Amino acid sequence: MLGTRVRKVVIAEDRKQEAFKLRQIVESGGYRTVQIFENGRDFLKWLEAHPDEADLVLLDIIMPTLDGYAAFAEMKQRWPDSPIRTIFVTIENSKPVAEALLKMGAAGIVNKPLDRDAVLTAIKQALT
Repeated sequence: MLGTRVRKVVIAEDRKQEAFKLRQIVESGGYRTVQIFENGRDFLKWLEAHPDEADLVLLDIIMPTLDGYAAFAEMKQRWPDSPIRTIFVTIENSKPVAEALLKMGAAGIVNKPLDRDAVLTAIKQALT
C-alpha cells in the first residue's frame, strides 16, 4: 500500500466497551482511529476545530447529551459540503429507521451486536 493514504475514522459511542471494540475492528482493517467521543456534542465541537481530520464517523444513535440523530442532523446543517461519511451504529434495526437515515445521507448502518466483517464492509463501501 505504498503511496496510499490511511483513511481516518472518528468513533462516537458512549459505551466504552463498544467504542473499544469498534476501535479494534477499525484498526484491524487498516484504518486509523483519530478520536473517540462519548456523545454527539463533543464530536461536533471537535469537528468544528478539525474539519479535515477524518474521512468517516461511526456514530452511535443512542448517546447522552446529544444523540446520533441530532448530531448527524446538526452536522448536515452546519457543514452541508463536508466530505466526512457517516455510518450509524445501532441496536435499532427497523427498516423505516434505516431508510430514514439513508435518505438523510448516511453512508451506511451497522447493527449491534457488532460484527467485524459487517463493520469493515460498511466502512469500505462508505469510503469508495
